[in-house]
Amino acid sequence: MHSDIRAVIFDMDGLLLDSEILFKKSWQEASKTLGYTLTDDLFLELIGRTAEDSNKILVDKFGADFPHDKFRELGAKISSEMLNSGPIPLKPGALELLEFLKGKNIPLAVASSTQTDEARRRLAAAKLLPYFKAVIGGDMVAYGKPSPEIYVRAACELIIPPAYCLAIEDSHAGVKSARAADLITYMVPDLMPVTLEMEDTADGIFDSLNDVLAELKK
Repeated sequence: MHSDIRAVIFDMDGLLLDSEILFKKSWQEASKTLGYTLTDDLFLELIGRTAEDSNKILVDKFGADFPHDKFRELGAKISSEMLNSGPIPLKPGALELLEFLKGKNIPLAVASSTQTDEARRRLAAAKLLPYFKAVIGGDMVAYGKPSPEIYVRAACELIIPPAYCLAIEDSHAGVKSARAADLITYMVPDLMPVTLEMEDTADGIFDSLNDVLAELKK
């Protein structure tokens, strides 16, 4: 494992948890019920963003009358109904990577745009919460991704300088956030495509967390 990596900070949705497809379906259904069309491209703009930043994007698209509170309430209800059958599935390689890092005594954190209580609930339901020393949610920072604030705070919680932390992200906003905070940054894309900007920004791009594990074992 690279000697510069002394801690690892993970995004959550679409990276550890295979949740983005579920939320895409629930948000699109909620928007349709309210008389709006949330396109696939617009949904991609919301990935990795805090609720506040997402609201701004939706208002810019649909106008000041867009009922974002009703939209979120309805979307949460729909997604909750979808989750009644059990916890959100893990992304391939997630558990194996966490176990490997645990065996190496590498401190871990989550830096998610989801609100902290909800992030902890999802991680607990997936039996992942015990792996993490810290969970930093979007409500714990003044500025969401792509601002570097959430990654700076996560590194502080782990008491490791950012330059010695590895961030693993699936979203463009997350990759920009981690690099702006001076973290080593890997991208494992989920719904968002790999662009030239991401190739230039990320320190490594991998098809899955299994590939990240293979890289860290070198």
